[in-house]
Amino acid sequence: MRCEVEMKKVLFIFDRVAHYHRDLFTTLERILPEQGMELHLLSGAAPESAKGRTGLRETIVRYEHKFQFREVRVASYTLRLAVGVTAQIRKIKPDVVLCLGHVGNATHWKITKLKEELGFRLIAWQCGYEYNPGRAKAFVLRRFVPRFDHHLAYHSNARDYALAHGARPDQVTLIHNTINEARITPMSKAVARQFVIQRHPEIGARRILLFVGAVLAEKRIEIILGALDRLRRPDVVFVLVGDGEHLPAILAACADRQDVVLAGSIIEDVGPYFDAAEVYLLPGTGGLGINEAMAHSLPIISGFADGSADDLVVDRQNGYRLRDGTEDELADRLAKIIDNPALAEEMGRTSREWITGKFAFTAFIGRIRTALLTITRPMNAALPARCTSPVLNSPIDVLDWELAIARIQQWAHNQDSRYVCICNVHSVVTATQDSIFSHVVHGADMATPDGAPVAWMLRKLGFAEQQRINGPDLMWKYCEQAARHDESIFLYGSSDETLAALQRRLREVFPSLKVAGAISPPFRPLSAEEDATDVARINASGAGTVWVSLGCPKQEKWMAAHRGRINAVMIGVGAAFDYHAGTIKRAPLWMQRYGLEWLHRLFSEPGRLWKRYLLTNSLFVLLALRQLLCRRKESTG
Repeated sequence: MRCEVEMKKVLFIFDRVAHYHRDLFTTLERILPEQGMELHLLSGAAPESAKGRTGLRETIVRYEHKFQFREVRVASYTLRLAVGVTAQIRKIKPDVVLCLGHVGNATHWKITKLKEELGFRLIAWQCGYEYNPGRAKAFVLRRFVPRFDHHLAYHSNARDYALAHGARPDQVTLIHNTINEARITPMSKAVARQFVIQRHPEIGARRILLFVGAVLAEKRIEIILGALDRLRRPDVVFVLVGDGEHLPAILAACADRQDVVLAGSIIEDVGPYFDAAEVYLLPGTGGLGINEAMAHSLPIISGFADGSADDLVVDRQNGYRLRDGTEDELADRLAKIIDNPALAEEMGRTSREWITGKFAFTAFIGRIRTALLTITRPMNAALPARCTSPVLNSPIDVLDWELAIARIQQWAHNQDSRYVCICNVHSVVTATQDSIFSHVVHGADMATPDGAPVAWMLRKLGFAEQQRINGPDLMWKYCEQAARHDESIFLYGSSDETLAALQRRLREVFPSLKVAGAISPPFRPLSAEEDATDVARINASGAGTVWVSLGCPKQEKWMAAHRGRINAVMIGVGAAFDYHAGTIKRAPLWMQRYGLEWLHRLFSEPGRLWKRYLLTNSLFVLLALRQLLCRRKESTG
């Protein structure tokens, strides 16, 4: 007998499905059934006469249906009309609906009402950009955004946008919208220039400044023309690739110019234009053009774009963000890149490194898949609220292995900047003597009972089932889960030799685990520049967790100092790197079970550890007894 598994129906509703969405939906169609889900797609069909940002007219997945879609501009406002969407939703009967979440789209308001009737989960594909911000718009948004059960945020600005208008932190997933960079195979600049110049001989020997995208007023292409006037460089030419409703105005503005080439709309053969260029320009709105330029190893000069530029473009690393958005500012940034080929080349390499790392298509798809799994699980599977109890003066989490790992997974999935302290006797005693370290432990997002005495203390305080959640085992268990869920990790600390041995061991045990990077920092304070380089490298890797092995209390202070700067969960695991690498032998299991791991370490390194264990353990016993006695007096008094 064969049993059919009932698939959850996940319905995406897009006003327009562009060519760059093809890989998104075909990939989701392929992988979602493995998670018990079935992809359905409703896509808008624009009129034949539409130009610029138009969607694909053909269907690209099995369960795709078209609806009539129109856009009407009224001053700076865009009114959208979608015909037949709610009827299609009733027919499909989805379990999850994802739509673009435009407050100005009446259909999206109808969908928020329909979810109450049909009982599906509603997710906003959140771009987080407002053309007409203001008090009235904010008032409406605060009544619209909370109607969604979850938000898949294009970028960090979209995340902040959703939070500012009523979404809870646990309702927002940062997905970093992108293209499939694996489909892009850059060609050499010489070959690319030959290809482009054959089409546009007027370019000659001049260096190319490039814009690719829909030609709309909000792209602010006139800023580029003004910057060219200020540069007055006979050795450069601006090449515009695209079409759209604002093109007639650009044609008129360029009628007598010799430093502009209007290439028209090109989709299939646009790659050589990127490879032939010196820099990609986007002074106005947009977004995915930046990703494509990064895949072609170009430096970027961008305005706010759709909000994604704040994540994708970092000043002096892979380009420049325009802050004022003026012609003078753009001209100045262009000169910096044009006049410094070595800098431009380095920026291009950084762009390529980032788009194939943190912002890679596979990471983007993985974040969507994980979010859908989280959203479709039963409501009673939500993680419980945090519970802590003081051990000496340190708040220690009351939790089991499953909850500890689930919390880290959830934070890592959302790319939350958090840190976890693994607290043994040395940690909690140090916190009574070092006010800075005490502040660090109190500020941790999770503090697990590492040492057996700490777990014992929690049991004495009324949590009879409390287990020891130690660093080496937490790291190992988490790596097993990360390998299963296609999540990457980063290693920070220890020596180069230990890191190399550790990575070999991880590859042997977890062949599918992605180690996104490893850094062995020098045994001295880092300069601001060195620290910024490490932070940029970790963030560019896309890792969900950073495992930190610097020793206590250095690693805890390092994590606290980097919360808000590193977009991942930092977990301080002390000697775990050495244990798993085999450079230090861990205590036998029987000693671990009986809380004697400290004794094994003492015999292994007596010269270094005798003072810590003699004084620290003795002090812990005295302070713990005092805490228990005080608690007893309070309960009887």
